[in-house]
Amino acid sequence: MTTPLQRATKEDQYDLGDLQWAKEGRSESTRTGFFWEYLEPYAELWKDKAVLDIGAGTGWLVSHALEKGAAVAIGVEPSEKNIAQGQQDHPGVELVKSSLEAFDNAGQLFDEIVAVMSFPHIADLDAAFKKIRSMLTDGGEVLIVVPDYEYFKTSRHGYGIEIQDIDQDQYAIAVTRESGTLADIVRRLAIYAAAAKAAGLELIEEKAMMPTETQMKRAPKYASVKDKALTHLMRFRINESS
Repeated sequence: MTTPLQRATKEDQYDLGDLQWAKEGRSESTRTGFFWEYLEPYAELWKDKAVLDIGAGTGWLVSHALEKGAAVAIGVEPSEKNIAQGQQDHPGVELVKSSLEAFDNAGQLFDEIVAVMSFPHIADLDAAFKKIRSMLTDGGEVLIVVPDYEYFKTSRHGYGIEIQDIDQDQYAIAVTRESGTLADIVRRLAIYAAAAKAAGLELIEEKAMMPTETQMKRAPKYASVKDKALTHLMRFRINESS
């Protein structure tokens, strides 16, 4: 039987038969709308910049980046199903079938690297941040969205939850909802900050992402957790003193 940790790090997790991700992972979904509400203020700065989206899913963020005037926007995504849906939803958007670990940027550097809920599927944070740092321009930034440590293990919305403890700062969790079972590695924020620092990146901002009015209007179930952080946005920049 596959454990939550094994499932969380499987490159083909989103292609497994029991997970129907197209509804939740597309541009019009409540989930992506929630993420975009928090990311859009930063996207205003992407005009004429090169943007890389890691774990791009169906390409919704890549599409938004181009709409905001990005000179280049590329998505890296290991799921065949997600890429197929993205090509249908956003014709012309560049999606590369690859994991972050295997991605070959061919020497291209990026001004903005974004990862929305993709770090929960990465086993080796140190290697991931080092790879990201190697692809970042001087003055470039990294934005990641990661799960809230307490919220993700909280019983909610009638979901089925299976938790696998890793250590005192990390656990893997498989959550079964209407669209199927999705597994993540959930870590305390300090774990991300430390791995980024070791790679020469400095945490310059952290923002708790609580339910928004728009999200609660579209999905009233989130009103019951309106005062809780669902996820966190972490913003990094190259540490010039490293």
